[in-house]
Amino acid sequence: MSVEKMKLLRIRGPLERFDEIVSGCILGREFQPENALDVMQNVSTLKRMDMHNPYTDTLHRAASLADANGIALGYAPYSGLGDDADEAKEYFRRFEETVGKLRTEQEALEKDSTDDRTVLDQLRYIKGMGNIRDVSDFFRLEYARFRFGRMPRSVYDHFSHFLDNGRDFYFFPTSVERDYVYGAYLVPRRYEQRVDVLFASFRFERIYISDQVHGNPEEAEAELERKLNAEHARAAELEEERKRFVREEQGAFLARYSLLRHHSEVYDMRRYAVTADGSFFLYGWVPAADAERFRADVLNFPSTYCQVYEPDVMESVTPPTKLKNRKVFKPFEPFIEMYGRPSYGEFDPTPLMTVIYTLLYGIMFGDVGQGILLAICGYLMWRFKKMWIGRVLVYTGIAGSLMGLAYGSVFGFEDILPFGFHVLESPANTNTALQFAVYIGVIIITLVMLINIIEGFKQKDYAKAVFGQNGIAGVVFFYGVLFVILPMFGYLDVSLPGWALALMLVVPLILVVLREPLGKLCAGDPDWKPESIGNFLLQNVFELIEVLLSYVTNTVSFMRVGIYVISHAAMMNIVFMLAGGAESPNMVVVVFGNLIVMALEGLLVAIQVLRLNFYEMFGRFYDGGGREFVPAAIDFTTVD
Repeated sequence: MSVEKMKLLRIRGPLERFDEIVSGCILGREFQPENALDVMQNVSTLKRMDMHNPYTDTLHRAASLADANGIALGYAPYSGLGDDADEAKEYFRRFEETVGKLRTEQEALEKDSTDDRTVLDQLRYIKGMGNIRDVSDFFRLEYARFRFGRMPRSVYDHFSHFLDNGRDFYFFPTSVERDYVYGAYLVPRRYEQRVDVLFASFRFERIYISDQVHGNPEEAEAELERKLNAEHARAAELEEERKRFVREEQGAFLARYSLLRHHSEVYDMRRYAVTADGSFFLYGWVPAADAERFRADVLNFPSTYCQVYEPDVMESVTPPTKLKNRKVFKPFEPFIEMYGRPSYGEFDPTPLMTVIYTLLYGIMFGDVGQGILLAICGYLMWRFKKMWIGRVLVYTGIAGSLMGLAYGSVFGFEDILPFGFHVLESPANTNTALQFAVYIGVIIITLVMLINIIEGFKQKDYAKAVFGQNGIAGVVFFYGVLFVILPMFGYLDVSLPGWALALMLVVPLILVVLREPLGKLCAGDPDWKPESIGNFLLQNVFELIEVLLSYVTNTVSFMRVGIYVISHAAMMNIVFMLAGGAESPNMVVVVFGNLIVMALEGLLVAIQVLRLNFYEMFGRFYDGGGREFVPAAIDFTTVD
């Protein structure tokens, strides 16, 4: 079994020492808290502890400050700060105030720069107005109004004669461009409204020139350029000053953040605890190997008690599951998580899956060169991208390369090695590959059924171990079906007497139908009789149809292993046909063909092998309803 044994701890101590005990014994240790109310369901005098965390708001503000200033959240030592959380809160207020002042000034300068750049753009279009002594004079006219703007080029071209000879206005273009004509018009005050409406009908868009513009356009432009340069220089100084401040304060920032994060996690532990008569009660799971040492550490605190319980003592809670597989099996744990973590005390299929997944993948993807290339790709994915699937590809690539030796195939070439089982060499070889795949399926199904039987006896579940479709009765029936089906395909040259086959098929079926009452009888359960015999038989007879089909389909399903062996060889034959033959092939076609076959078959084989593991294997012995063991550790890189 690869599931670590657990113990349930019950900690009782003075309420005023709660934070001290949690900080000293629980955080950072292999301790998963359990809700005390779930354990102590029948105690009515219990009260919840205060749930309002006073550190949450400050931590969220610190996280926002860190994100805005490019500080990566993480742990920094804070022992030199003492235990003053209020000082940490004040520090973040000052930090925010300092950075805020610099940002406010910088943003004001950036706004001024944007406005000045807009004015410069406006000046570009009024340079064509001739020798202007002071642009601002146009805005101080007493008897006329000045309008500057643009209209579509197509409108100007169509009405240019009218615009040039206007009686109530004077229009002069300043810049003629591809899409727009920029210009200005002067109009007497008494005609102002009428002419504005007229130009609006010409789709004239006014451009409001800033009152910052003084002197002629060239002088105004030079002045604005100087102002813009000064603004940019000052904004850069402020940005550098802010970055320098952040760099200098980063250590102090993270130290105070870590201090508050620690206080917050200690406070959050209250949601698992309850109080009664001035004491707190806290329950949690620890690995069995660490239970006594943990208990001794808790007892070092005055007036504090710690009791250790076996997992099955408390029926109201279920132990979490902590896997303890050897390093060689760990790459396949994510697959187990996909299906479902094993329940506490359940068989962990990770080592079994490691072996069978790797073996089946290698058989279906057998090629020396492609296997080595796949293993190298997997290593690079793991080494540089830390992708867990990369480690799996290393295993499967090596297995594929070893099986390639058995097939005598190196990047599809079958004449490089002087040996090898060439699948497409003859119909007999093709049939042997399919036959071999069926035998593998029989062995694997038998193995997982034996695991189910062993687990059933450990759990004292006799319906599962003896009478179930994957128990002893199921094994006997399975082999009875094999002795009927395999000779029909020519995969088995054994014939049993009719009476023996009848016993192997009929008796196990009866036991499978009666598995529930028989299992209860064996367990000594007085309530073993079904409420309605008719409903019971009807329900189980329909289930038998599914059972019968599953034995046949599960076995035949493993033929896909042989089919993929054949298809792999067939696809490489197609590659060499396109390359002009195996004797003198076009190597560019061979290289690209190998890459395509690797990508296509690599993905399809991965999916098919995963399907065989999940549906043909796990469904026979594995439930996967466990919950992960999550110790009370602090993740300093995030804020919840």
